[in-house]
Amino acid sequence: MSAGAEQIVAAAKAFLSCASEFDASGTAPSECVVVTEVAPRVEGASGALRMLAGARAAAAGTHREAGLPDASAWLARHGGTTGRDAKAALELALSLDTHPRTKQALLEGSASVAKAKEITKADAEMPGTEEELLTVARLRAPRRHRPRSARVSALGRYGLLPRHPTRRSPSSAPA
Repeated sequence: MSAGAEQIVAAAKAFLSCASEFDASGTAPSECVVVTEVAPRVEGASGALRMLAGARAAAAGTHREAGLPDASAWLARHGGTTGRDAKAALELALSLDTHPRTKQALLEGSASVAKAKEITKADAEMPGTEEELLTVARLRAPRRHRPRSARVSALGRYGLLPRHPTRRSPSSAPA
Protein backbone atom coordinates (compact mmCIF):
# COMPACT_ATOMS: atom_id res chain seq x y z
CA MET A 1 0.00 0.00 0.00
CA SER A 2 1.29 3.47 -0.86
CA ALA A 3 2.24 5.90 1.90
CA GLY A 4 -0.70 8.16 1.02
CA ALA A 5 -3.22 5.31 1.17
CA GLU A 6 -1.71 4.07 4.46
CA GLN A 7 -2.04 7.54 5.99
CA ILE A 8 -5.65 7.86 4.91
CA VAL A 9 -6.59 4.43 6.26
CA ALA A 10 -4.80 5.11 9.57
CA ALA A 11 -6.43 8.54 9.93
CA ALA A 12 -9.84 7.06 9.09
CA LYS A 13 -9.43 4.37 11.74
CA ALA A 14 -8.36 6.99 14.31
CA PHE A 15 -11.33 9.20 13.37
CA LEU A 16 -13.77 6.30 13.66
CA SER A 17 -12.35 5.39 17.05
CA CYS A 18 -12.76 8.97 18.30
CA ALA A 19 -16.24 9.26 16.79
CA SER A 20 -17.40 6.05 18.45
CA GLU A 21 -16.33 7.43 21.85
CA PHE A 22 -17.81 10.92 21.38
CA ASP A 23 -20.44 11.89 23.95
CA ALA A 24 -22.25 15.07 22.95
CA SER A 25 -24.03 15.30 26.32
CA GLY A 26 -20.68 15.47 28.12
CA THR A 27 -19.16 18.01 25.73
CA ALA A 28 -19.33 21.78 26.13
CA PRO A 29 -21.79 23.42 23.73
CA SER A 30 -19.01 25.59 22.26
CA GLU A 31 -17.03 22.43 21.47
CA CYS A 32 -20.14 20.87 19.90
CA VAL A 33 -20.33 23.91 17.62
CA VAL A 34 -16.80 23.22 16.39
CA VAL A 35 -17.53 19.52 15.85
CA THR A 36 -20.76 20.41 14.04
CA GLU A 37 -18.89 22.79 11.74
CA VAL A 38 -16.03 20.41 10.88
CA ALA A 39 -18.08 17.22 10.46
CA PRO A 40 -19.59 18.15 7.06
CA ARG A 41 -16.13 18.87 5.66
CA VAL A 42 -14.92 15.47 6.86
CA GLU A 43 -18.01 13.85 5.36
CA GLY A 44 -17.50 15.64 2.05
CA ALA A 45 -13.81 14.79 1.85
CA SER A 46 -14.61 11.18 2.69
CA GLY A 47 -17.13 11.04 -0.15
CA ALA A 48 -14.58 12.54 -2.53
CA LEU A 49 -11.98 9.96 -1.49
CA ARG A 50 -14.47 7.14 -1.98
CA MET A 51 -15.39 8.47 -5.42
CA LEU A 52 -11.82 9.04 -6.64
CA ALA A 53 -10.38 5.81 -5.22
CA GLY A 54 -13.40 3.90 -6.49
CA ALA A 55 -12.98 5.36 -9.97
CA ARG A 56 -9.31 4.36 -10.00
CA ALA A 57 -10.10 0.84 -8.79
CA ALA A 58 -12.93 0.53 -11.31
CA ALA A 59 -10.67 1.68 -14.15
CA ALA A 60 -8.34 -1.18 -13.22
CA GLY A 61 -11.21 -3.66 -13.65
CA THR A 62 -11.79 -4.62 -10.02
CA HIS A 63 -15.51 -4.90 -10.74
CA ARG A 64 -14.81 -7.84 -13.06
CA GLU A 65 -12.78 -9.57 -10.35
CA ALA A 66 -15.78 -9.16 -8.05
CA GLY A 67 -18.04 -10.72 -10.69
CA LEU A 68 -19.97 -7.53 -11.38
CA PRO A 69 -20.85 -6.49 -14.92
CA ASP A 70 -19.84 -2.84 -14.69
CA ALA A 71 -17.90 -0.37 -12.60
CA SER A 72 -20.97 1.54 -11.42
CA ALA A 73 -22.46 -1.64 -9.91
CA TRP A 74 -19.20 -2.27 -8.07
CA LEU A 75 -18.97 1.30 -6.77
CA ALA A 76 -22.65 1.26 -5.74
CA ARG A 77 -22.07 -1.90 -3.70
CA HIS A 78 -18.98 -0.53 -1.95
CA GLY A 79 -20.23 3.04 -1.66
CA GLY A 80 -23.65 2.22 -0.30
CA THR A 81 -25.41 4.08 -3.08
CA THR A 82 -27.51 3.45 -6.17
CA GLY A 83 -26.13 2.39 -9.53
CA ARG A 84 -27.27 5.68 -11.05
CA ASP A 85 -25.49 7.74 -8.39
CA ALA A 86 -22.38 5.57 -8.69
CA LYS A 87 -22.33 6.08 -12.46
CA ALA A 88 -22.63 9.85 -11.97
CA ALA A 89 -19.78 9.72 -9.44
CA LEU A 90 -17.56 7.83 -11.90
CA GLU A 91 -18.33 10.40 -14.60
CA LEU A 92 -17.53 13.23 -12.20
CA ALA A 93 -14.27 11.57 -11.16
CA LEU A 94 -13.20 11.44 -14.81
CA SER A 95 -14.11 15.09 -15.36
CA LEU A 96 -11.98 16.15 -12.40
CA ASP A 97 -8.81 15.41 -14.37
CA THR A 98 -9.48 18.64 -16.25
CA HIS A 99 -10.76 20.53 -13.18
CA PRO A 100 -7.94 20.30 -10.61
CA ARG A 101 -9.22 23.16 -8.43
CA THR A 102 -12.62 21.54 -8.09
CA LYS A 103 -10.95 18.22 -7.28
CA GLN A 104 -8.91 19.91 -4.56
CA ALA A 105 -12.00 21.63 -3.13
CA LEU A 106 -13.72 18.23 -2.94
CA LEU A 107 -10.77 16.65 -1.16
CA GLU A 108 -10.58 19.57 1.28
CA GLY A 109 -14.29 19.20 1.99
CA SER A 110 -15.02 22.77 0.90
CA ALA A 111 -17.23 21.73 -2.04
CA SER A 112 -19.82 18.97 -2.20
CA VAL A 113 -20.11 16.36 -4.92
CA ALA A 114 -23.34 18.03 -6.10
CA LYS A 115 -21.62 21.41 -6.37
CA ALA A 116 -18.59 19.86 -8.10
CA LYS A 117 -20.88 18.25 -10.66
CA GLU A 118 -22.48 21.61 -11.48
CA ILE A 119 -19.13 23.41 -11.58
CA THR A 120 -17.57 20.91 -13.99
CA LYS A 121 -20.65 21.02 -16.24
CA ALA A 122 -20.66 24.81 -16.29
CA ASP A 123 -16.92 25.03 -16.91
CA ALA A 124 -17.21 22.55 -19.78
CA GLU A 125 -19.86 24.80 -21.35
CA MET A 126 -18.03 28.04 -20.50
CA PRO A 127 -14.32 27.33 -20.05
CA GLY A 128 -12.60 29.53 -17.50
CA THR A 129 -15.47 29.80 -15.01
CA GLU A 130 -14.23 27.12 -12.57
CA GLU A 131 -12.56 29.48 -10.08
CA GLU A 132 -15.49 31.90 -9.95
CA LEU A 133 -17.98 29.07 -9.49
CA LEU A 134 -15.87 27.54 -6.71
CA THR A 135 -15.94 30.88 -4.92
CA VAL A 136 -19.73 31.02 -5.24
CA ALA A 137 -20.02 27.37 -4.11
CA ARG A 138 -17.95 28.03 -0.99
CA LEU A 139 -20.11 31.01 -0.02
CA ARG A 140 -23.56 29.61 -0.77
CA ALA A 141 -25.29 27.24 1.61
CA PRO A 142 -26.16 23.97 -0.12
CA ARG A 143 -29.77 23.57 -1.26
CA ARG A 144 -31.05 26.57 0.66
CA HIS A 145 -34.63 26.65 -0.68
CA ARG A 146 -33.24 24.93 -3.79
CA PRO A 147 -31.40 27.86 -5.38
CA ARG A 148 -30.64 27.74 -9.06
CA SER A 149 -27.62 25.61 -9.72
CA ALA A 150 -24.21 27.20 -10.06
CA ARG A 151 -24.24 26.21 -13.72
CA VAL A 152 -27.58 27.84 -14.50
CA SER A 153 -26.65 30.94 -12.50
CA ALA A 154 -23.37 31.26 -14.37
CA LEU A 155 -24.97 30.72 -17.75
CA GLY A 156 -27.60 33.33 -16.97
CA ARG A 157 -25.00 35.79 -15.70
CA TYR A 158 -23.18 35.54 -19.01
CA GLY A 159 -26.39 35.76 -21.05
CA LEU A 160 -26.05 32.22 -22.38
CA LEU A 161 -29.43 30.83 -21.34
CA PRO A 162 -31.98 30.41 -24.12
CA ARG A 163 -34.79 32.94 -23.99
CA HIS A 164 -38.23 31.54 -23.27
CA PRO A 165 -41.50 33.29 -24.07
CA THR A 166 -42.84 35.26 -21.15
CA ARG A 167 -44.89 32.97 -18.97
CA ARG A 168 -48.29 34.07 -17.83
CA SER A 169 -48.83 34.51 -14.16
CA PRO A 170 -51.55 32.29 -12.66
CA SER A 171 -53.82 35.31 -12.25
CA SER A 172 -53.61 36.19 -15.98
CA ALA A 173 -54.19 32.66 -17.24
CA PRO A 174 -57.44 32.04 -19.10
CA ALA A 175 -60.21 30.68 -16.93
